[in-house]
Amino acid sequence: MKQLDIACRAARDKPGHAYVSNDAKDKEEIEIDEKLKANVIGAFSEDRVKPQYQSFVKLSDMDSKFESMEYFQVRISLIDLDGEPIGPREFIPVVESNDMQKEMDRWVISSCLKEVAKGSSAESGKSGFFISLTENSLTDIMFSKWLESELIVHGTSDIANSLVLEISLANYRKYEKQAAFLIKSLGEKYNVLFALSEIADSSKIKDVLSQSKFDFIIFSPFTSETKMAESEIINIVSAGKEFSCISVATKIEDNDAMMTMMSCNLDLISGYFLQPPQGNIMETEVVEV
Repeated sequence: MKQLDIACRAARDKPGHAYVSNDAKDKEEIEIDEKLKANVIGAFSEDRVKPQYQSFVKLSDMDSKFESMEYFQVRISLIDLDGEPIGPREFIPVVESNDMQKEMDRWVISSCLKEVAKGSSAESGKSGFFISLTENSLTDIMFSKWLESELIVHGTSDIANSLVLEISLANYRKYEKQAAFLIKSLGEKYNVLFALSEIADSSKIKDVLSQSKFDFIIFSPFTSETKMAESEIINIVSAGKEFSCISVATKIEDNDAMMTMMSCNLDLISGYFLQPPQGNIMETEVVEV
């Protein structure tokens, strides 16, 4: 578990929240040898995947349809053939070089639908999951049909706001037609929710929010690469509220950052400071501020 925690921490300051991106430094440090490749190639089909769930903290009263929801970000590590964890820094280059992103996305989504089905009869709050969509899934013409069949298989044909698919701002602009189709078809028919993620400033989101119905906006205002001014955070939140979007800030790692989020009227926040990812939803305590 310690190794899994380290792997998740490695992902914390990278763009996006679920996986570690492969940069030049990583390429120097990691050799994609045949053993690593063999361990990764069959991991998803053999269920050698370890999901972890990081809870969001609510800072405001939200729309009534979300009152009973407890939302989580989903992260994964893989397990090798000897039972040892493979962190994202190692497996993502293999996934990318072997065009396995769709397989990865589908495993994570299917896993979360199983959790939704298990919790559908619970009298307490229901669980919802934020899942990043790679551009490979966004451009997959069969993705929508696959997800529809999965919803039926797991008995979750009305997902009831429990599945949130994240589309980055860059990918929406790059694949606007495909993204708009997914949002409209899956949102209207199955109540799948969508989040516009990886937002850098407010000027770039209004045109997107006016074109497609997003339910959330997600950004990371304080990372090693991003230090947003409070005025810009307020502008992003205001732009989202103009289109009835719930505002979400990730990677909030100290009390000062949390207080800034509260003063800027954020709705949901997450970070190691609040709660690290847990391997079991039942182990994940909901933090109250």
